[in-house]
Amino acid sequence: KWHLGINRENNSDGHYLPGSHGFDYVGLNLPAGNEWDCDDTGRHMVAGPVPMRCFLYDNDTIIQQPFDHINLTQRFTENAQSFINKNKDGPFFFYFSFAHMHTSMFSGVNFSGRSRRGMYGDGVMEMAWAVGEVIDLVKSLHLAENTLAIFTSDNGPHIELCLEGGTAGALMGGKGSFYEGGIRVPTVFWWPGQIAAGTVSYTLTSQMDILPTVAELAGGVLPDDREYDGVSIADILAQTSTEDPHDYLYFFFARELFAVRHGPYKVVFQSVMVIPEKFLTANCTNGIPKSEYIYASEPVIFEEPLFFNVDEDPNELFTLPITGENADIYNNTMIIADLFWSGFEFGEALLDDVYSVCGLQPCCDTSKLDCVCNYENSVTPRQCR
Repeated sequence: KWHLGINRENNSDGHYLPGSHGFDYVGLNLPAGNEWDCDDTGRHMVAGPVPMRCFLYDNDTIIQQPFDHINLTQRFTENAQSFINKNKDGPFFFYFSFAHMHTSMFSGVNFSGRSRRGMYGDGVMEMAWAVGEVIDLVKSLHLAENTLAIFTSDNGPHIELCLEGGTAGALMGGKGSFYEGGIRVPTVFWWPGQIAAGTVSYTLTSQMDILPTVAELAGGVLPDDREYDGVSIADILAQTSTEDPHDYLYFFFARELFAVRHGPYKVVFQSVMVIPEKFLTANCTNGIPKSEYIYASEPVIFEEPLFFNVDEDPNELFTLPITGENADIYNNTMIIADLFWSGFEFGEALLDDVYSVCGLQPCCDTSKLDCVCNYENSVTPRQCR
């Protein structure tokens, strides 16, 4: 999944694809991701996947439209292994983005029907296998002690999708919300000889910290012509610090500030609400979702912001009273948030209107009305620019 745009001038220029933005190698990729409309099992899309939403690229060239799920993870894994083998003698950075565990659910033939958790479990098993294949290759090439692997996710579970959406356990909320179930995600850093196995950190970190951390560990220097929201957490990985690297973390959706975190404390200004059980039940038949949606997608702005201690109450069941020491923490957080917001400048939105321009719609063959093609193994992709 890339999901940062595809074309700018016509339906095949690939201006926004990763090959035009610094990557030396781009293999198979889903620039628009894996969507509900891409279901090819007949479970949801009885008429089959929608070609205009579902395309597989090799670098910036479409090779399947719509794409076939059946060997997708295997092909991604083979891409990763090929890249590592070719670059094993020098430093490299490789970004491996899975189509799991996003709807639509799928798995290869070797994993279909293997999990007691159903289709969702099958997908998790296949993804775990792929991670293991890559890590095993790194070990076999004797690169493990000089390789940092990071495994993480972009958001919490899409709980509206019933048994196909995952679970946040006891945490409140899921994808789209700013409760802990929506923004607290599992993350693993693996680096034998540098990070002790089984080490757990409770420090307040963000995926925005990955860039400055990797730059520091690799001996790189970030450009100084911009501000960075992330900070290096190399000292946390080395277990030389247990201090939170951020005094405050700010959570946005589009151009709105939704929540602020300060140590164990969190103030929530607005959020997509948690789906009531009766609505969840109405959209599920035997655990299978009838449609893809996020409940109450219009966020609710709280007249009085919610105030939690998510260390003591990670489920966010009890708002704190704004009295005594709590009042000082709450008021200081509100002041800091106002100062941050007043000095915030948004960059230019590059993709706001891109979907309204029909000429930018990716199509493997414009001579066809349906844009259905399978060019796998028959097209030579262009090299990265």
